[in-house]
Amino acid sequence: MALAARAGVLPFVRRRPGAVPIAAAGLAGAASGGVLWAQLGFLAESSRTALEWAVGGLLTVSAGAAAVLLGGAIARAIGAPAPGADATGVLRPAAAIVRARAVPGDPGAWLALARLLFLFAAAAQCLMLVFDARYRDFPLALFAVPAAGFALLALTPHAQRPAGVEERLLAMVTVAAVPMVAVQETLANAHALAWCGLCLLLGGAALWPTPAGRRTREHEHA
Repeated sequence: MALAARAGVLPFVRRRPGAVPIAAAGLAGAASGGVLWAQLGFLAESSRTALEWAVGGLLTVSAGAAAVLLGGAIARAIGAPAPGADATGVLRPAAAIVRARAVPGDPGAWLALARLLFLFAAAAQCLMLVFDARYRDFPLALFAVPAAGFALLALTPHAQRPAGVEERLLAMVTVAAVPMVAVQETLANAHALAWCGLCLLLGGAALWPTPAGRRTREHEHA
């Protein structure tokens, strides 16, 4: 059975994960649980209307789901035997997934939608901080897990494909707003600086050039 699975004769038999992926998943789960617990407290303190409760609750649930998906994707990337060995769970552009109607059971599809959601939310929050910053909060706990998770996933390029136009545009808006937020809030505001760092992580992960993206651009140039 083991030889057949290793040889690819039985593709439905999965390899047993190694110690490093298990440890990485455990650490990610513990960190994510603590951060999301802090987010629940922040949600209870900052929400004043039903709309704020609905939006904040949706993003909090999405952050929890993203934490699970990111933990699995990073663990698979660390334990992957070879780049591109299995396309299941690979992070791809959200628009491409919608057009291709990917298999609902593929975690990469849900992960792509989570990245698009949090990039949109980060861009919207940055624009509000730039143009209407009064009474605006910095949702650090909400974005900590997605920002750190997607940044770590960007360091394992074989686990993701180049971001789509939508993701790159939202990432550019988010990154471009960082200097303006830092200047308006001044360097003495530690929460603002932490928010700027999370935005750079989240936006930079979508703009990070993966080897697959470089090969595509080289092919188009040729």
